[in-house]
Amino acid sequence: MPATWRAWTSVQVLMAAQVAGLYASIRMLEVRLRISRENAALQRRSLDITERLFRSGNDSELDVQQARAQYLGTLSTIPQLEIALRQSQNALSTLLARTPGPLPEMVAGKEAIPKAEFGVIADIPADLLRRRPNIRAAEMQLAAQSA
Repeated sequence: MPATWRAWTSVQVLMAAQVAGLYASIRMLEVRLRISRENAALQRRSLDITERLFRSGNDSELDVQQARAQYLGTLSTIPQLEIALRQSQNALSTLLARTPGPLPEMVAGKEAIPKAEFGVIADIPADLLRRRPNIRAAEMQLAAQSA
């Protein structure tokens, strides 16, 4: 098997692995975001109840402050998860040579991993691949071995 064929196969395997990894990351972030939003709604309800109890004299101010801190803490995680989700979606889109953003095949309810067209792998310029840290490291290691 010629070296170019092995390199071609390696690039295909690397692309498939990265697509699968980003897909899993996106799905995990979607679940975490959904859970955080549900938790925030429940904690908001709990805060409302605690405030009513405090106003009626049945609860302490400490309980109100703790409920508020928990609610605000959960709310603060949501923007971070949204940013991570957008970054992962953009990375996957870029890897598949599509415009950045969510992919249509990853709409909620669809479980299919997006696929790269054959032309995407064939049209990747060598300079673009050489910019990747793992490719540069492999190139340097090969140069060191042959020196």
